[in-house]
Amino acid sequence: MSTPTTTASPGPGVAPPAPPTFAIDQAIQVVERLYQTVTGRPPPDSAPHAPIPPEVDAFGHVERQIERLLGEIDPTGAVSPAWGPRLAVWELDDAIVLALDLPGIPRDAVEVSIVDNLLTVSGERSAPWSTGEPKPRLHVAEPPTGRFRRTVALPARARVDQMNAQLQAGVLEIRIPLAAEASPPRRTVPVR
Repeated sequence: MSTPTTTASPGPGVAPPAPPTFAIDQAIQVVERLYQTVTGRPPPDSAPHAPIPPEVDAFGHVERQIERLLGEIDPTGAVSPAWGPRLAVWELDDAIVLALDLPGIPRDAVEVSIVDNLLTVSGERSAPWSTGEPKPRLHVAEPPTGRFRRTVALPARARVDQMNAQLQAGVLEIRIPLAAEASPPRRTVPVR
């Protein structure tokens, strides 16, 4: 049998713990300072701060603000995506391998490109319910939809002229051989 626990109130002269929205605002401010340090520009003014309405997921709010600011730093100058597929990157003796989860995304909706040794995978996932007629009444919509973009810096010895990309069972695997010399800075790779 467990004993119920109670929380003691702070004594006189002791400040109560900070409300969660204060900690969230502090986290957003840290990210905004990082943004200003990296870009040399003040952060955009489009972020709502506390108080966060109780129906809004606080952690999701912070994640959206971080994505908003980091998207502004995107080296391609593109608008930040609403979501990004899960990514794994590992290095072998002779290659670097990237794998992205892209379930439900056709090959022709995925683009893999390299500019200045930055590999970018972009594309779009359509909502399966958006193509049906008549317009459905949506009850739950958990899969992310819309445009996405993931960018990964490659090592200088990546041989992008010999890389390949393959989409199988909803996983895009990109394999890039490694060599002692640097490869050309630009290439578009067809997804098979």
